[in-house]
Amino acid sequence: MNKTMSLKVLALLAVSAMPLTASADQPYTEKLDQIIQQCKSVSDSKREEFDAAQSAHGAGSEEWYSAHEAMKVAVGKCIDDGIKSASYIQRSEIDKFPKATAQLTRAYQAWRGYLESLALDSTGFYEKSYGIATDDIKAHPYSK
Repeated sequence: MNKTMSLKVLALLAVSAMPLTASADQPYTEKLDQIIQQCKSVSDSKREEFDAAQSAHGAGSEEWYSAHEAMKVAVGKCIDDGIKSASYIQRSEIDKFPKATAQLTRAYQAWRGYLESLALDSTGFYEKSYGIATDDIKAHPYSK
């Protein structure tokens, strides 16, 4: 393993060791954004490793398949962990602001689609959908 690859692995381990829960002081959307950013970091890092394996060994090689499988597993685990964390965040927010249940549910559904899209190559649609939902919350703050 070369020095650059070692640094990427260490960075990935550091990010994956961070808890997927956010501070209680953070706004709802920031908590969800933090989970997205952590999983995006994992996804980007694993995608780079996959691309490097393809460049070095060619598509269809053993290294290519191995990097693809590692990418699927790492991103899938981050997504699963993120969904678990977000379900607690969602429940807590609804408990605090029951009148905002519909708005929070729409945002959560869009967020979850965006998070799950990180396992795919095309995140544009989901990212835009999530952005629209969070912009709505920011533009129309809810209260108790």
